Amino acid sequence: MSDHVASTTITLTHWEFQSTVAERMCADILRLDDFKNLDPQSPRGGGDGGKDILCEKDGLTFVAACYFPNEPVTF
Repeated sequence: MSDHVASTTITLTHWEFQSTVAERMCADILRLDDFKNLDPQSPRGGGDGGKDILCEKDGLTFVAACYFPNEPVTF
């Protein structure tokens, strides 16, 4: 594992910022991957019904949820 990947994994595993910061970071990553019309649902916090970001790409609409748990999660 490269140092860059390791530091990203460690940072996300030990996330210490508020959810609004995570949502802004995720929106920025989506922009880098050419998603358009990003619409943060509660950019200043508050209820969003589990939908953090609405966005579009290739004619499709997507719903994004941003969550960085502090402990391992199984799906």
